[in-house]
This record gives sequence, C-alpha cells and structure tokens, in this order.
Amino acid sequence: MKLAFCFLTRGDLLQEKTWQAFFARASCQNYNLYCHPKEPALVTGPVLRNRIIKNLVPTQYLHVSIVKAILNLFIEAYRDDLKNEYFLLISESTIPIVPFSHLYDHLCKQSFRSLIGYRVVPPGQTSDYQRLFTVREWMRFAKPFYKHHAWVVLHRRHVSVLLDHPGLTLFSNAYNPDEHYFMNVLVHLLGASLDQFANHSPTFTNWHDPDIKPYHDRATGRILNTRHPKTYYKLSKADIDQAMMIITGFFARST
Repeated sequence: MKLAFCFLTRGDLLQEKTWQAFFARASCQNYNLYCHPKEPALVTGPVLRNRIIKNLVPTQYLHVSIVKAILNLFIEAYRDDLKNEYFLLISESTIPIVPFSHLYDHLCKQSFRSLIGYRVVPPGQTSDYQRLFTVREWMRFAKPFYKHHAWVVLHRRHVSVLLDHPGLTLFSNAYNPDEHYFMNVLVHLLGASLDQFANHSPTFTNWHDPDIKPYHDRATGRILNTRHPKTYYKLSKADIDQAMMIITGFFARST
C-alpha cells in the first residue's frame, strides 16, 4: 500500500529539512505527496513545489472552503494512484515525530479503519453544541453530534464515498466545519459504523497552553481574539514524550 500525504498549507512547509529527512528514510514506492496551498507562489521548497494539485479553491478561516480544499486533496490523491490506501491530512506547521516505518507499520495494522480523534458533543448550552444549529437540516446530525480533530487520516473506503462532496452544502454556514464534517457525514449520511474508526488523533496539538491571536472578521469589521494551539519554536524531549502519550501520535504541530 501507499500513504498519501495531503498537505493543506498557506505556503511552504515551516520545517522543510525535517520533512526531507523523514522522507529520505522511506521508499518512494510507499508514499505520494499532494499539496493544496492558499498561496501557491510561496511553495518553493523541494518537498512540495511539484506536488500542487490542480483543483485549488480560495480558503477562508473557519469556513466551509477549508473542507472543500481538504476534499479536493483527498479526491485528487484517490484518483491519482490506486495504491493510495491511507490519506493523511497535514498542515505546513506539522512535523513528524516518529520514523516513516513506524507510521507505515501502524497503519498496516488498522484493518481498514480511519483514524479520527472524535467525541460526542453533549446536548446543552455549550459553544460546541451550539455549532450544531449552524448546520442546515441539523436534526440529521443531532443524535449524536460529533466533534473531531481536523487533522484526520482516512482510509480509501471512506474517501471513496466522499468523491461527490456529500452534504457539503449542509455545512456551508456551519461554524468551524472541518471539526465536524467528516464524522457526521460519514456516520449520519453515509452509514459508516463506529467500528470503522480508530478514535485517536494522529497529530498532537497542545490546547492546554493556547496562543491567543487577533482575527479580523471581514463580515462584521470586528477584531476577535481566537484560540490556537500552542506554537512551538523548539521541541524538548518532554514535549515529544507528551505527544507520544497519544497512542497514534505520529505528528506534532510546531513551527
């Protein structure tokens, strides 16, 4: 089998040399690379500069366009090579923290399951549950309503049923739809059972010590403070050990 590394980026990788070293220890027969950049002209590094997909869409923060860009990545990778079996969503700030062989062997043992770190959002007045009501025909997704880490790893059988962007229009006005689309659509619209998923997040993100950054909402003109995972400029052994506590922690988001 091959692993399809699907990079959703603003521009180039922030840790180019780390990724070069990662792939240098892998057989090119075991992986393919694909990139959907927000600004293609900024992709100049050797890892991704010749891997940009054809079908690019303008993306906006917290917008359904992010989901469409992810789907375009997966679909092009799906059609490009029949041997692509697992589709790994990666950001420009992500770095690998295990060898390629460890990642490859682990996915070989997954029995065709996708890896999505998900949870059921309990009904109530929480901000997470209120997101449900920003989805059209929300009753179809209410029992239960799933939230998941955006950086998923999908098996080919799940990508195959997403080729026509099912349910995407229902999430056109949803808040932060990339944290809800895949589990809710696969389970509620496409009938996937929970035993088809390993409930683990492949990418470690530190939300316990978040970075607060300003965001200009163009629709309202307001400046909002938004929470982001902690940005690492240097990784210590303790940081890596923390990430490895996640059973499927293959990657960490850093800069």
